[in-house]
Amino acid sequence: MMKRGENMIELYVCMGSACYLKGSTDIIEILKEELQKNNLLGIIHMRGSFCLGPCNQGVVIKVGNRFFKNVSPQNIKSLFENEIMPFIKNDAPSERTKDDDSYV
Repeated sequence: MMKRGENMIELYVCMGSACYLKGSTDIIEILKEELQKNNLLGIIHMRGSFCLGPCNQGVVIKVGNRFFKNVSPQNIKSLFENEIMPFIKNDAPSERTKDDDSYV
């Protein structure tokens, strides 16, 4: 098992103006609950971020090297369970590359 801070997967939630107005703070609270519920607090390091780019498709979340767009407080639990959790499980830290940016 990894120690906290060692090869953690970074999860960024956009806090830019457009995403903030679309509920990014609510999404962060929901994600905190989901990370705790799934015992991922020592594996995932969640941070707020300035603009992640596609403002017209916010809220935007970046997990490792993958972007998730059009996230809302209403769809975050489903997205977490169906997209983010499988991505996290398959995204071993040694296999990630800095230059591989995938968008959903």
